[in-house]
Amino acid sequence: MMLSGIDIVHNKRIEKLLRNSSYAVNDIFSKNEIDYCLGKKKSHESFAVRFAAKESLLKAIGSAILDHDLTKIEVVVEATGKPFMNIRDGEVTEKIKEILDKDEYRISISLSHDGEYSIAAVIIY
Repeated sequence: MMLSGIDIVHNKRIEKLLRNSSYAVNDIFSKNEIDYCLGKKKSHESFAVRFAAKESLLKAIGSAILDHDLTKIEVVVEATGKPFMNIRDGEVTEKIKEILDKDEYRISISLSHDGEYSIAAVIIY
């Protein structure tokens, strides 16, 4: 069995959130993600694509975004530039194991942003 999810985010939506509700950033993103994104020229795009990745993961397992601590679903970038997900939310990992009916699984993610939109796709297998 394989699970998949995809999400697209309008970058202006996240830019507005960052500008008007800066406290919300700490409710959505981990410290590592915040530090990484703030180091980018267009930080709102980096935040947006991470939000899309979190939403994609939760869509893949049939969960609502408001049911989880999003700071515990972290998008990290390897030295090679390849993104991966670090999940520290036990409910999410248990749900994945239950759906896949196995204790070990892999998550592949793809992230992209261009112009007004950011998109992320997640495959869990």
